[in-house]
Amino acid sequence: MLRLTWPDSARRSQDAARQARHRALARLAAARGAKILCLGHTRDDQAETVLMRRDAGSGARGLAGMATLSPSPVWPEGRDLWIARPVLGVSRDALRTHLREAGLDWIEDPSNTVVKFARVRARAQLRASGETEALVEIAARHAAIAEAEDRAALEAIELSVAFADGAAIAQPGLLSAPGAVRALAVLALGVGGGLRDPGPAAAARLHARLTEGRGATLGGAASGGTVTATLTAAGTAQIGGFSLEAQGIGADVNFRRAVQA
Repeated sequence: MLRLTWPDSARRSQDAARQARHRALARLAAARGAKILCLGHTRDDQAETVLMRRDAGSGARGLAGMATLSPSPVWPEGRDLWIARPVLGVSRDALRTHLREAGLDWIEDPSNTVVKFARVRARAQLRASGETEALVEIAARHAAIAEAEDRAALEAIELSVAFADGAAIAQPGLLSAPGAVRALAVLALGVGGGLRDPGPAAAARLHARLTEGRGATLGGAASGGTVTATLTAAGTAQIGGFSLEAQGIGADVNFRRAVQA
């Protein structure tokens, strides 16, 4: 059993606890040579996630909720580790019934009853509203959209991007590819080593400014380090390639495009 200790000065939010758990489990997985970590998120957890994101004003990708298979959300501990959610389509009640019938026990997280946490309030709201199935359907629809965007981005990256010494070097065709905006978000995340990509709105602004040959800065926690976009070929913005390179972990994300002499 893994035991986590919390310094008195540490942040004690559910998000902080989630990050700490993921880091500990990722380190254990690496020590055991495991490449896939299975979690017990259920259909109800999915509905709660979508409800919270909807109330927070999330866009289409956020409303896709949790994926059945996704990369570990922590870096660098979670590098090469995948998160699987094999019971994401099963209700919490059905899972508990199965465990009881199999003679298996489980541990209830005591924070699940602390109403100051958003997820606990969302759980109570769903019990009262009966929106669970509608929210799960919302997640499925948006997940299909996100998957299509990811396929287009992957195709664009495979066709137009090379990687060397921590940099992503893009050929001229990337900016005009159908998946260009999502590809830029993914590349910024990968090169910068952060926990979250810049998001579609910020990536779209970056794409516009790169296409127009202007500089751009994305602040906040979009990535773990400063990422510079540098023009690598002469010519107009429409035909110029560029490279993305991390400048320092822990800084804001700064995208800059400069024509090389």
